[in-house]
Amino acid sequence: MENKIIAVDFDGTLCENRYPEIGKPNEKVINYLIKRQKEGDKLILWTCRCGYLLRAAVDWCKDHGITFDAINNNLRGTIEWAHGSDSRKVYADEYIDDKNVPVDACREKTDMELWAEKEILLASKYKCECEDEHGYIVERGYEGMTEYLETAMKMFRNIPEGYEPLDGGMELTRDILNQLMNGKPLTPIEDTKDVWVSVDIKNGSKIFQCRRMKSLFKEIKEDGSVIYNDETRYHAIWINHEYLGWFHEKVVDKVMNELYPITMPYMPSNIGYRVYVEIFKSDYKSESIDTIGIIYAITPDNKRKSINRYFSIKKRRYIEISQKEYVSRKRNHEYLERELDRTKKGNENV
Repeated sequence: MENKIIAVDFDGTLCENRYPEIGKPNEKVINYLIKRQKEGDKLILWTCRCGYLLRAAVDWCKDHGITFDAINNNLRGTIEWAHGSDSRKVYADEYIDDKNVPVDACREKTDMELWAEKEILLASKYKCECEDEHGYIVERGYEGMTEYLETAMKMFRNIPEGYEPLDGGMELTRDILNQLMNGKPLTPIEDTKDVWVSVDIKNGSKIFQCRRMKSLFKEIKEDGSVIYNDETRYHAIWINHEYLGWFHEKVVDKVMNELYPITMPYMPSNIGYRVYVEIFKSDYKSESIDTIGIIYAITPDNKRKSINRYFSIKKRRYIEISQKEYVSRKRNHEYLERELDRTKKGNENV
């Protein structure tokens, strides 16, 4: 790939705009330019600053790891290429500026875009309290979520003109975008060397992470056996506390992978396994939850699978226990809950 020329603005781009002062550094842009320069690209500082203000900006950039190949001027090679012409506008392959407006944005807004902007505005002010499917009163709405609404609007603006909400093209685009935003591949993952990167060694097992899907791991045990684990495949749900949403639990992954092992090639489903568990503290001396029961699961095709596996938790280790011990621990937990409730009521009456 040929090296490029990059012209970059200073105020509002390399740093916050505090002109004539210098604002906080924009680390993202600075690191990007340092990387590009190491790869052989040329950098031009393209700014309205001049005199001592320009010198201050150049020195500031040096302190932050950036040195320029030209400052408010064309590169020598560019002048030669242009037959001696040294225009006031510097030539570059890329212009980075906080006031940049993409060519595609220089157009009349479509009806769909105007409609979406109104919906975003309404949503930014909307908040209400309502009852969820479990009978709990919860707040609904997008108030305080301006950043997410703006991001959604930016993505919506990139939809080509002519797309309609219900046409096939829009549905396919939406499906592809959802897949990518969920960190899932668009084609099946093959178990080839280029797909994996080594990340750890635990108890003699080599752990690899998939380059194509960050939630997918491969464990090669000492005996050569292989186990794959997708951390987004199983959604643990606390029975009678479904309103808290789902969470990830390693022991749930272990048990479910024994029942439903991943094979290659692997194409993750958009619908995960819902694994219903009971978690509690059975001993008042325990600092945190010390017992988990994996009761049943609902598969992606909506079938119920009884599991009934039980574990004690001690120092982040899971030790499988019998159903008898689990029932005993659960009774202890229920007793502790009653005692705690009795104590609270007593304090309220004082």
